[in-house]
Amino acid sequence: MEVFEPSLPAEPSQNALRYVLAVLAAIAALLLRKALVPLLGNHDPYHIAWLAVAFSAWYCGFWQSVLALAIEAIGVWYWLLPPQQSWRIRDRSDVYGGVAFVLLGGLLTLLGESYRRTVSRKVRAEQQAHRARELFEAFLENSPVISYLKDEDGRYVYSNAANRTGTSLDSIGKTDFDIFPTEIARQKQEHDLTVLKENKAHEFIENTIEADGEHTWLTVKFPVIDTEGKRLLAGKAIDITERKRAEDALANARDQLQRLVEERTAAARQLSARLLQMQDEERRRLSRELHDSAGQMVAALLMNLAQIRATDSERSRLLADNDAILQNLNKELRTMSHLLHPPLLDEVGLSSALQWYVDEFAKRSGIHTSLEFEADFGRENPELEIAIFRIVQECLTNVHRHAGASKALIRLRRSNGAILLEIQDDGKGIAPEKKPLLLGSGPVGVGFRGMRERILQLGGTLEIESENGGTTVRAMFPVVKSEGIAAQRTG
Repeated sequence: MEVFEPSLPAEPSQNALRYVLAVLAAIAALLLRKALVPLLGNHDPYHIAWLAVAFSAWYCGFWQSVLALAIEAIGVWYWLLPPQQSWRIRDRSDVYGGVAFVLLGGLLTLLGESYRRTVSRKVRAEQQAHRARELFEAFLENSPVISYLKDEDGRYVYSNAANRTGTSLDSIGKTDFDIFPTEIARQKQEHDLTVLKENKAHEFIENTIEADGEHTWLTVKFPVIDTEGKRLLAGKAIDITERKRAEDALANARDQLQRLVEERTAAARQLSARLLQMQDEERRRLSRELHDSAGQMVAALLMNLAQIRATDSERSRLLADNDAILQNLNKELRTMSHLLHPPLLDEVGLSSALQWYVDEFAKRSGIHTSLEFEADFGRENPELEIAIFRIVQECLTNVHRHAGASKALIRLRRSNGAILLEIQDDGKGIAPEKKPLLLGSGPVGVGFRGMRERILQLGGTLEIESENGGTTVRAMFPVVKSEGIAAQRTG
């Protein structure tokens, strides 16, 4: 059970005044009842006393009403019950009446205190609610974020100061179509309907036209229920125009930088392709020069030596030595000429040139090397053939120099409109930290860089698999794209 305590006013002077009023009410009731004795007699002397107790209980306070009750009980006992002005009681029924008065007076005091506390709590709750409303309204009115409420018909029922400043109009009772251009109002209406239909919060990007141009807003909309049970749409909007403009500027700068990088990359690849083409042309020229000029001179010297060989044994031995040296020189010149640009590549095609090169490589390196290709492989455009030949040449050179392999295998085949080239060895493989450099754009050897550029220029792809058991290089060339590039360059 709740223990009732006096609800003391905030000011002590008012509290003292309540005590004074309770005492005065009790004394007045006693005097009035004393004055009415000739009219009412001494029967039931508590009629007027109830008024003093009720007044004190309702208006003065708990302890004040207890004091009034005590004064009334003592006063009636002393002044009104016979024998008057005596503490002695003649009739036992007067004792029962006094006890009943005190009990009922105490109950009345408790009821008064309960009522007063209920009223006090209600008043405090209303004050707190009013204060909270004032604080909330102050918060919304001073918030730089636009806040508003709409009914289900899209009419504004509340709008804070930021919204009124932003629209330069009093929006209460109006719809978005009364405030904004039709296109913008239709966008807002679609967003409102989405929130009301799904009955949950959503974020939207909305645009408005302001005096300084278009503004972008991050808007959060959500349904609410008011105190009358009506469904409303609440919204808060934050101006993100500057951030959006900065993001757009950054995106434009990034796009421009990307285009610039792509242009520079394309220019570098064109330059690389032109350098590779010039390198091939220079190799072809040197090959012809060695074959047509130096080779012919060595052949002439050999014929002259054969004619001037005498019978003298010492001279014959020296001439034989010179003949052997010139034969080796002629062989080296021919090999060098073929390596620079094998004439078989131009005369009979890629398969014959590769077979010759693989055979010669096996002889020179001692590495068992085999070539597998289709019997009817046929011819391809010169650029593609020279690229495949150079890739095989570069890979076998790396096998000889770095792999420590005993076997190598080259496979060349067609598949789904593309040419697939695979070079495989059983060497020690490539170090893991070097593999990303070979596949990416990092710094690598000149030969491998040229191989990678040739593949990219022809629209192909390059894959490298390397383990302790060897390395496999795979290259794919789309035939159609290669022909297109070749035709372009021929033109």
